[in-house]
Amino acid sequence: MASSTAKSSSTGRRIPSALVPVVSTSLNVGMALGAWITVIPFTNVTYPGPAIAVWFQDFFKPGFIGITSLSAVTIASGIRAARTRDVSGTAEGQARAKTASRWAIAGLVFTLIHFGFGNSVLGFMDRILANPELAQGEMAGWIKLHTVRTLTTDVPAWLCFVASLLSEL
Repeated sequence: MASSTAKSSSTGRRIPSALVPVVSTSLNVGMALGAWITVIPFTNVTYPGPAIAVWFQDFFKPGFIGITSLSAVTIASGIRAARTRDVSGTAEGQARAKTASRWAIAGLVFTLIHFGFGNSVLGFMDRILANPELAQGEMAGWIKLHTVRTLTTDVPAWLCFVASLLSEL
């Protein structure tokens, strides 16, 4: 089976197949941290619920598009990374490729689990928009959910793809 690493035309070196999912999950974690930092001020009780609801409505669509786009890149490139094969023909090379592939598969699993939180996120959004006066309490719940999702799916996916990349090098 052919290697899933791209060959650089000028140097003959191979670009590790886990590089793209490392970059995309790095951006995903960065967006998650940025969202967390952005919403923390809404825990201040002086922010009126309707203002939070308007912000959340404006925030959700671009955030959803950004995360979905990055996740699509991660899934596609993660599948490619999971298909990493050894081209050296050595036992060591085969072992490294197998390890890299397993880490990439784990990264893919964590990336997919992220979407398991979707219904809960939509529930918070629906409740915030349906009853803006109670948005502050709902936003506090969303912050907790977002923190748990980031720490249990996004960060582990990133770490797995980093491990896959390091296994390829």
